[in-house]
Amino acid sequence: MHALLDDAENRAWLHGLFFCMAICLLAACSDAEGDKRPRRVVVVVLDSTHAAHLGCYGGVDGLTPALDALAENSRLFSQAVSNTTWTLPSTVSLMTGQLQETHGIVTNQHALDEGAVLLAEQFREAGFLTAAFVQMVYASEIYGLDQGFDEWNRYQLTVGIRPEGMAQAVADWMDEHADDEYFLYVHMRRPHSPYDPNPLFKMHLEEGCPLADGHLDETLAHADSRVKGSLSEVERSHVEHLYRANLATVDNRIRDILRRAQQDDEALLVVTADHGEALGEHGHYGHGYSLDAECIDIPLLVAGVGVVPGIDDEPASTVDIAPTLHELCGLGRPADLDGRSLVSRLQGEVSPRRSVLLSTRYNRSSIPEYGLIKDGFKVVLDREDSLKVFEMSSGEDVTGVQQELAGRVGELLRTRKIRASTLSASEGRTPLEASTEAELRALGYIR
Repeated sequence: MHALLDDAENRAWLHGLFFCMAICLLAACSDAEGDKRPRRVVVVVLDSTHAAHLGCYGGVDGLTPALDALAENSRLFSQAVSNTTWTLPSTVSLMTGQLQETHGIVTNQHALDEGAVLLAEQFREAGFLTAAFVQMVYASEIYGLDQGFDEWNRYQLTVGIRPEGMAQAVADWMDEHADDEYFLYVHMRRPHSPYDPNPLFKMHLEEGCPLADGHLDETLAHADSRVKGSLSEVERSHVEHLYRANLATVDNRIRDILRRAQQDDEALLVVTADHGEALGEHGHYGHGYSLDAECIDIPLLVAGVGVVPGIDDEPASTVDIAPTLHELCGLGRPADLDGRSLVSRLQGEVSPRRSVLLSTRYNRSSIPEYGLIKDGFKVVLDREDSLKVFEMSSGEDVTGVQQELAGRVGELLRTRKIRASTLSASEGRTPLEASTEAELRALGYIR
């Protein structure tokens, strides 16, 4: 007959058993939480947004309250840059994780072929519903960017569905599919020109402006058509007013989209831009022509599942978004990506410094500028084959004291320039339809 345990031994044994079970349960819960993947992914692109204008990036306080509130609960990448300086190749890069020199879509006569693999296709293969709402022709089905989307909605300035109601349509769509797994892509036109803000925001920003009566608004709303401008200081200041009011307008428009995504504890939200916008700095207006900070510095805010809020001060690029979503959502990683996953950085880990490649718009009549961000500096090979080095934190030209860095990086950039010299010569499309030309003209791309 077995000896019976006395009460003290029995209690000790039971306590030990319960302790072990509790540890195992906690470990299981921890593993489950660590493996938790987003069931809903929302990517919002604000076209032509220079990060420096946002309150959360040190801009005007109160200009972008919705984005600033999001930033408080996000991983904010303070040195996020676009890998290129205009919408079409940058959007393709976001959707593929490839530099424009890799995917080859570098002029508006190029379009994706059916062999390209976009994020939407990979999400759909993983069982997600995929939907897109876009307001920009260069992010549209005309260039093959509808591949992989179950639902496709394009809004235009000139024909078809007008863009004013798009944000509400997105919010309604999110409500309708609140229990589904989905990948949702939202591409807002503003603050891209025309700088045509809601009048309430325009009035708020124009106190004391001599041009507040609006008599030059129609002209200055398309200031980005000036590659190099001859505007007076008052006109330049008014362009900035209009642009910022455009930014305030879109911040207000996306407020409900951001709120819905943030209230969903199974969602991941990414807010970024395709490139920046020059407002007279260095004599330029618009984008596409240089690698100056105003053309490439963009916001990148990530919130939701798997994200530890805080500030990341290392470089990140638009080409990093695709590999990040691949890893975070368990999509697998294609072998031909140029970007790097930001998942460890989203979780608050410190990563070694990395290099980021940049290039401007390809034109038939000119060679692009090429650049590389490395060790806190930006090295630029300009169209005259001259090298310049800028300190990232201050924007100061430090070429004179960084000759060794310029020499090392310059060799790499010149090699890339030679390899890419034939890209703009190859054209894969027939002439644009008249309706598309009208839209491009309204957006300032055709003069």
